[in-house]
Amino acid sequence: MKRFLLTVNGRLDQPHLDALRNALGLNRIGSAADPVGTVLGARSDAGQSVPTAKLTLWRSDTDVWSIVIDESSKTIDSEFPVSPEAWRGLAELAVRAAGLTIGDRKEFPGVPPNPDSGQA
Repeated sequence: MKRFLLTVNGRLDQPHLDALRNALGLNRIGSAADPVGTVLGARSDAGQSVPTAKLTLWRSDTDVWSIVIDESSKTIDSEFPVSPEAWRGLAELAVRAAGLTIGDRKEFPGVPPNPDSGQA
């Protein structure tokens, strides 16, 4: 499994959070006022019940957000597979549409670290 971590900066009120979650196709968990470390949405793409990619939105700090994309090494058994690059592109477009800026991009091969632990 590989992890891609996108660190995002900017104020995110509830209407903009909802718009970001909609653009990313995330379920609605929590609110823009929730504390640091809160998961604010998630989505996964699965082929025959094996997750091939999972996208999660976290609150990392005041006005700092993390979008984590976990990519499985499993092959996608689908007529229209979604590539990891497509997930990353979707995340970056949605961030910009919400009026946020991308602060950092990191890729972690192998077993991914916990994005809330401060490990890099």
